[in-house]
Amino acid sequence: MDLSQRTVSIVGVALIVGAILTVINIGLTGAGSSDKSPFERDEVEEYLTDINDNEGLVLAGAAVGVVNDGVFVIVAAAAFFILFRDRSPFLATLSMVAIAVAASLSLVVDISNVLLTGIAADYVEGGAGDIPAGDSSTLELGRYVGMITFAFVNLLFTAVGTGFVALGLILVGAPQGLINPPKWIGWVAIVAGISAWLAWLVVVTDPGFVFFPIQLLSTLVLLISLGVWLLRHSDLQPAPMKA
Repeated sequence: MDLSQRTVSIVGVALIVGAILTVINIGLTGAGSSDKSPFERDEVEEYLTDINDNEGLVLAGAAVGVVNDGVFVIVAAAAFFILFRDRSPFLATLSMVAIAVAASLSLVVDISNVLLTGIAADYVEGGAGDIPAGDSSTLELGRYVGMITFAFVNLLFTAVGTGFVALGLILVGAPQGLINPPKWIGWVAIVAGISAWLAWLVVVTDPGFVFFPIQLLSTLVLLISLGVWLLRHSDLQPAPMKA
């Protein structure tokens, strides 16, 4: 059996591993993050102090994120196109592009988190040369990088939402193709996508935060259930490219 004949199995494993790494990444990042906001000027100092205190967790989360975003999310993006392009070329392409964009934005967030640990250390302990601890310019730099990081998180949720909704529409309503997972997985994908879009509400109202756990849970159900289904149907072959 050559690599092309193992496509479905490889994708199944990649989706399950991606789900596991997502849980680890969010767990580490959540434990290392601060409950203070860089958007509130009077909270920036505590925000950077918290990040410095949890530097190891933040860096570990970023490392896991880089592996997941740079490998497994990209594999998932390509897989959604390869597996379902015969059912809807447009939606399969949209899903692939949107998930790839989300992976790129997530890599930016990972890198920004690493930068934040360095800025936080400079603020708490003092920076290179004669920059003292508690320097106002370092505080302001940390504030801007923190706000940019938060903004990119919301942008990647928009891209993720688009990719999942496109995937869900394929599974729920597109014509049958060579690979046809159950429609309920498609509905889970749509829920994951819409909740990712609605996560933007956290910008205007605190209760909007509820969409983050909904999005996470539905994403994990989507990745694991689709991954398991593909492994159980590893004998299936995606349509050739000319389709």
